Amino acid sequence: MEVVKKDISTAIKDVLNGIIFALILVKGGNPVIFSEKIPAPQNIWEIIFSPFPFSWLLALVFLLLVINFRDFEFKKLKGLPFSFYLIFIWFIWQLISSIFTVDANLTLWTMLHFSACLACFLLGFFLYRDFLQTSNYFWTALCISFFWILYNGINQHFGGLEEIRKNFEQILAGLPPEQRLLLDTYEFRVKIMSNRIFSVFVYPNAFAGVLLLMTPVLSYSVFKYLQLRGFKIIGLVLMSVMVILSVCCLYWTGSKAGWLVFSVMLIFLVWENLIISKKIKIIIGISIAAFLISILFIKHSEYFQRGSKSVGARFDYWSCALKIAVKHPILGTGPGTFSKPYREIKKPESEMAKLAHNDYLEQASDSGVIGFIAYTGFIISTLIFGYRNSLHDSMLFVLWLGFLGWSLHSFFEFHLYIPSIAWTAFLFAGIIHGKSADSAVRVIKSVK
Repeated sequence: MEVVKKDISTAIKDVLNGIIFALILVKGGNPVIFSEKIPAPQNIWEIIFSPFPFSWLLALVFLLLVINFRDFEFKKLKGLPFSFYLIFIWFIWQLISSIFTVDANLTLWTMLHFSACLACFLLGFFLYRDFLQTSNYFWTALCISFFWILYNGINQHFGGLEEIRKNFEQILAGLPPEQRLLLDTYEFRVKIMSNRIFSVFVYPNAFAGVLLLMTPVLSYSVFKYLQLRGFKIIGLVLMSVMVILSVCCLYWTGSKAGWLVFSVMLIFLVWENLIISKKIKIIIGISIAAFLISILFIKHSEYFQRGSKSVGARFDYWSCALKIAVKHPILGTGPGTFSKPYREIKKPESEMAKLAHNDYLEQASDSGVIGFIAYTGFIISTLIFGYRNSLHDSMLFVLWLGFLGWSLHSFFEFHLYIPSIAWTAFLFAGIIHGKSADSAVRVIKSVK
């Protein structure tokens, strides 16, 4: 009887975790620095189709902690290698940097967001076994939300964006003045006038980041779930459908960096899963890279001929981030505040940017050298430990592969500042570190 109650309790918790994270994934696609610009939904249709305000998303993370806190065994944090503590060093340094911020409001929202990142990391760290082995309801909920995200992207490609463009002025006229001011911006007009899809996220490259992060683990979880129940063929079909739709959406986002990162992920996938000689793997890898890069250049040939404007803009963001870091090497200018010093030093012809479009350089700009080293070290250690432990664990490997895609794409984007992307990535990082810590403990015990 006790076992049955425990199983029911675990299943309920699994369902709730899945629903909450599915909501976060679908409703948290705007940067945290825009927190005050996201109004609360006023009716059922807005609840379904509009993003949630940041305070609602924080409430969901708090609910996650309430549901799972009894399973947090903090004694597991003792005796771990130094690299496991880098995330805590990074977070503490963000707190110190925030004391001397140049914009208290931006930093407040950013620190609340970073606190949620840490909470999601701990959730993954302490409950990694559940997520890797038994959380069928969790991954099912995420799959449903992911298909909703894919549907929105596909719908935009096949007429949805055109419909938005046709109805834009009419939609604006029906909104209250304060909401009209929030929606009718230069950035939003540029977004809907382009044919690049963005689904439920702030812009196309953010959608690309989610596709890179989520597709490997969710497509595999669909296959694994059905295979274990004797429906291997159906599992293969559904996995293939999800992968094909994701690749199509990635292509339609127009993300050049996303396509290059996808080629790297595909090469890793081939390298680790084909039982053939290394020479043949290298040939296949080079062929994949050449094929995908050729598609990139064919699709965006006019863009490259015009001089790669967005690449030039990013170089300006990055060079200014370095200048800010050199000027404020210890504490930076405060978490989330890149836009403040950038406005003062950017080139007159450069487009204004709220974030540095490079999560690593943004750490240097916002929190100095220590913040940069701690965060970059945390990402690198996650990749190293995850790769070592994923060689004999397929679920962990696909999760690690998505994290690899996210971490590489973050060189060109601000994924760390988008709740749905960052919180999911930190959950994955926690799972990777939880598995790695457990493996390390078992090795130590075996030596003794």
